[in-house]
Amino acid sequence: MATAKADESRPIRRKPFVPDGIAFHRRTIRRKGNLVAMILMLATTLFGLVWSNTVDGATGGLGGFAILTLAMPFLPIFGAPTSGSTVKYVLAFVLSFGLWTGLGIFATRRTLGRPIATWREWMFAFVPLALAVIAGVGVGLLITAISVL
Repeated sequence: MATAKADESRPIRRKPFVPDGIAFHRRTIRRKGNLVAMILMLATTLFGLVWSNTVDGATGGLGGFAILTLAMPFLPIFGAPTSGSTVKYVLAFVLSFGLWTGLGIFATRRTLGRPIATWREWMFAFVPLALAVIAGVGVGLLITAISVL
């Protein structure tokens, strides 16, 4: 059986990407779209931890918890402020990380389905999803605050 042999005299040449062209933006969004969502979640988590440890009193505690809940929407489901163990916090972090990663992947796939994919289009796909999660967290915190008062 004969096998095809590559012609080594002529190297395979790929078309170079135009520095700010359509293919360049598609490639960067494909590679980094879900990473941006993960980094936003991790940055918000870090900000909430720093806030709760540096600001004193009720502002520090409630504000830090609200920021952490925006970053990790599964935190109240596991009873974070009252009955929190390390396993529950880790589980809430992992599930929330998966949620934000999934939203980033969804926004990336939706953006790449368009003829021209730019980071602006990615933001138009990601921001409504993120706002929906944030609104859900806000309504949940409001219901909790009303029921406690």
